[in-house]
Parts: sequence; C-alpha cells; structure tokens
Amino acid sequence: MMDSYEEAKELIKKVIDGIETEVDISLMVAPSSALSILRGFGATEIDLMNTNGWQWDFWIELEYNKEKYTLSGSGFYGEMIFKKKRDI
Repeated sequence: MMDSYEEAKELIKKVIDGIETEVDISLMVAPSSALSILRGFGATEIDLMNTNGWQWDFWIELEYNKEKYTLSGSGFYGEMIFKKKRDI
C-alpha cells in the first residue's frame, strides 16, 4: 500500500506529464510537502504564496518546462488542488 506522500507525488506527476489537468490532493500532504514534491520535479515558484481571510485560502503559482501551474487550497476545510493553468 502506498503512503499519502507517494500517492500525492504520483497525482502531481500526472498533471506535469499532461495525463490530467487537475488533481485533488486534499488531506494527503501539507502544502509545504506538496511544494517539496514540485521542487523535486524541477518546478519553481513564480510568486510568493498568496492567502486570504478567515478560511485560510492559499494559492501558489509555479512554472515547469515553460508551463504554468497552481497549487491552491483551504486550510480551514483541508482542501488542496494542483492544476495546470489554462490560457485565457
């Protein structure tokens, strides 16, 4: 059986490899662990982590191989999503 860190790593890799556009990694790892996984793949943060009010929402913009991604979630609800940003 795979631990939650390895499961989150596999899901994140699916987005980076273009297999998925978005994955839910809620309650698998802390945001700092998700960033560690992403840095391990070679992703870099474009900007500092942004947050908002009482729900402890956060979003972190990253870049990998000239593609942009977002790690976002809610500390209050324990949600976290990793997704590839779409061009508008």
